[in-house]
Amino acid sequence: MALTSTGLSTQLHAADIEKLLMPGEVISGHAKYEAECGQCHVRFSKSTQRRLCLDCHEEVDRDIKTRHGFHGRNHTVHDADCKSCHSEHLGRDADIVLLNTATFDHDLTDFALQGAHGSVTCKSCHKPDKTYAEADNTCHACHGGDRDPHQGKLGKTCNDCHTAKAWRKFDYDHDKTEFPLHGKHNEVPCSSCHINERYKKTPDTCHSCHALNDVHNGANGNKCESCHNSRKWDESDFDHNRKTDFPLRGKHKKVSCEACHKDPVKDKKPATDCHGCHRNDDAHGGRYGRKCQGCHNEKSWKKSRFDHRKTDFPLRGKHAKLACGSCHRGNIYRENLATDCYSCHRNDDVHQGQEGKTCQRCHRDSGWADNIVF
Repeated sequence: MALTSTGLSTQLHAADIEKLLMPGEVISGHAKYEAECGQCHVRFSKSTQRRLCLDCHEEVDRDIKTRHGFHGRNHTVHDADCKSCHSEHLGRDADIVLLNTATFDHDLTDFALQGAHGSVTCKSCHKPDKTYAEADNTCHACHGGDRDPHQGKLGKTCNDCHTAKAWRKFDYDHDKTEFPLHGKHNEVPCSSCHINERYKKTPDTCHSCHALNDVHNGANGNKCESCHNSRKWDESDFDHNRKTDFPLRGKHKKVSCEACHKDPVKDKKPATDCHGCHRNDDAHGGRYGRKCQGCHNEKSWKKSRFDHRKTDFPLRGKHAKLACGSCHRGNIYRENLATDCYSCHRNDDVHQGQEGKTCQRCHRDSGWADNIVF
């Protein structure tokens, strides 16, 4: 007992002597080890002190070995002694970290400040109750919770859509989905299609989005893509020449779809004959029948292309300029017009029949009132 008591007394005496020889108090974080100098020092060996520091500060040791964090990315720290930056025995309230937030190079950390992050204050990410190294470097840690406009429905991988350049601008590649964005769809806000933050099983048909602004009111069915494209909704690219039996030529190219398709296209096809569309604007009142194409074409409805030379009465001279109705006053399929002069000109016969009915003995169709040739 005497020997044990003597040995213990000797150890306590040695510890007291070491404490008396300290250049000053240690910081508050090391205070509990102040009487145990062997925790940080090996007598008569300064080279082992760095190893003792790292044995205690395991997270710093791990960063240096894995080249992560400030101590791992900063090449000046790899072989330097800890005390070269972190002095001790400066008192309980001493700041031995000496971190200057104004000049600190954040590129030496695992989270380089890019884009809008460069203007964010330190305390926005570094909380006062945690060390700087404990700051979470995930997007969701700062932008999640109550600040997440998606309410957690899109998960925590914010960088799938957003970048550090500007949080409100995103570069999500929609081409990776089953619905690539083309044309005007590139300008549409996400919420226009993803209503109430619905991203799974989003309807991808035209009608599912455009039913509310369907000018056809559903009369043309649900296959909007048959006529419309994503470049411009108001323009139709339906190929009437290839997909139908009625190619659009001349004036027909400029006619609106509704001019002919007055009934729903899904229920009834419009007539392809001229009279089917033009019966209401038939200037002849039906007297010339329904074969409009015999005289008219798609280039100009008001101009007739009928070749009168195919008849027994070719139109020459003044006759070539006459309107059809000047002679054809009845139904052309029923009437049998005479081709002699007097049958048409009896009412304007200045001779009142005294010269007979063979007008062509004196007159020609180049001019009725002159060029008397008798």
